[in-house]
Parts: sequence; C-alpha cells; structure tokens
Amino acid sequence: MDKKMIDDAIGFEIPEELYENAVISARKKLQSLIQRFGDCNGVRRTPSYLAELVIEAVKSELLTEYTLALALTGPSHNY
Repeated sequence: MDKKMIDDAIGFEIPEELYENAVISARKKLQSLIQRFGDCNGVRRTPSYLAELVIEAVKSELLTEYTLALALTGPSHNY
C-alpha cells in the first residue's frame, strides 16, 4: 500500500502529511481491532484491509476539516 494507491482510491491527490497521519491512525485502529476481535482468519492482516482503514481515516479527517471550516465561516443557513 502506497500513497498513490490511496490517492487513486479516493479520486484525488492528498497531502503527504494527511497520508502519513492516516496511516498512523489506521495502524492503531487495526491493532485494536485485531486485539479485540481477532484477525478474521488473516483477513485483517492483508495490505488491502489496512488500505481500507487508511482511506477511512483520510475521509474522516477531510470531513472534520470541512465541518470546521464551515463552522468558522459563521452561520450561512436559514431556518
């Protein structure tokens, strides 16, 4: 699993720092999943499984950044 594979899966190039942070987060989550639920007959130890967790972490961070940016621009909605 490399950054290009993640970029291709997401559909655009992500910053290197975001990728590196997502990998760290995904590895921690993977370790926790394996400790709590086992490795699912080795499935959770495959590179593609880690890649899915990295993609999930990238999407989560992007959504967080987007939500914070909206919140900081002030109310732009009508009730």
